[in-house]
Amino acid sequence: MLTSALFLVATALSASAPPKHPLTLEQAVHQVKQDTDGHVLSADTVRSGRSNKYRIKVLTSDGRVRVVEVDSNAKKVASTGDERSKSRNKETH
Repeated sequence: MLTSALFLVATALSASAPPKHPLTLEQAVHQVKQDTDGHVLSADTVRSGRSNKYRIKVLTSDGRVRVVEVDSNAKKVASTGDERSKSRNKETH
């Protein structure tokens, strides 16, 4: 019984542990360039708890500026935004 409980705890901990090799800023930039087919304007690292998020600003082929956040541990795009739309919304509200 105790062995089963320890196994379950160890499995849960290993499932939630960050990957051994988190995504680098360079890899995140490359991923975002491929995903958006755009030109990277800037890329910054933002500390988030024990991990990093990369904030990458991209000019898309249709002329929009998007901000993409990539979590270094999850290795996936966390969120995106359209800067031009945000600035237009601020002007109208």
